[in-house]
Amino acid sequence: MYYRSKDRVVYRVVSGPLAGRINYVQAYYHAVRENVFNITWLEETGTIVTQTLDLENKRIFTTAAFSKGHAENHDLCKGTKMTHLEQWRDLAKIGIQTDRKIVRASGVVDNVFNDRGDVLPEIEDDWPVL
Repeated sequence: MYYRSKDRVVYRVVSGPLAGRINYVQAYYHAVRENVFNITWLEETGTIVTQTLDLENKRIFTTAAFSKGHAENHDLCKGTKMTHLEQWRDLAKIGIQTDRKIVRASGVVDNVFNDRGDVLPEIEDDWPVL
């Protein structure tokens, strides 16, 4: 995860059925208390993600409400937005709101860096998101 700016997140999925997915999204940040933040975004696939990042205790908690199209078509969700944007948008059109698959996960934040590193693309804040 790279919390790039006040309204952008860039991420790469490294394990599980979505391993290989690289995306950047418009994000909404909320400071819960000192060093604890809630970050929420809507993806092109219709999936809604919310994270709670606790920098003090080095913990992260994520809940994703996958759209039916995203949940049932993991292989179509891999790659990058730069090459798969229209395909991802089409996945949002499958099913209705109540067809969502809710997934929760938590983990330990091993390292905190001040830049994107070598594994994430450089993006600009004016690039299209949805």
